[in-house]
Amino acid sequence: MFNIAEEFPPVRIGHVLKLAGIAAIIVLIGIAIYVYFGRIPPSAEGEMLDFAPYQAQVKADAPISVTLSQAKQPLLVLTRVKIRNVGKKPLSVFELAAILTIGDAEYRSLNVSDADFERVFQFFPNLTRQEPVPEHTVIQPGQTVQGLLIFNYPMTMDQWNKRNSFRVTVSFDNEPDLVLRDAVPSTASVNE
Repeated sequence: MFNIAEEFPPVRIGHVLKLAGIAAIIVLIGIAIYVYFGRIPPSAEGEMLDFAPYQAQVKADAPISVTLSQAKQPLLVLTRVKIRNVGKKPLSVFELAAILTIGDAEYRSLNVSDADFERVFQFFPNLTRQEPVPEHTVIQPGQTVQGLLIFNYPMTMDQWNKRNSFRVTVSFDNEPDLVLRDAVPSTASVNE
């Protein structure tokens, strides 16, 4: 009959390691090519044009929404943003939120609703009114939307001045979020 040991040479461990190394390198090159050529370009880009805090004084009997009346003196942050659709399909804005970082703590605030946007300027007439970024805005390819967002935090101006960062997150339906970071922190206040 035939003897397997005589027909096939013994396996050398060095030969196996070389083949495994070559296979690993080929797989890594394949993954790198896939990541480089298969990456999805961003669908939106934008910038935070400016932002300014405003220490609001709310009267106890003021008929303002729950989100603004949770603090006796909410800190309003008026933020102008610009969002561009650089993709090939329309973008639908789902949510506009801001995250304020002070030390190790993060404070999240949603943009005020369209109704509250109007109320803010009724109750605080010394604020300069600007056009908002409407809720659920649809941005067509190539189109730019620019407007004002208003966020509120239950804190003082001194706490605000100790912030590490302030960033706005624009969430879209079926697309990655767009994060707008403050390039130059503003120390100016609206009520100065």
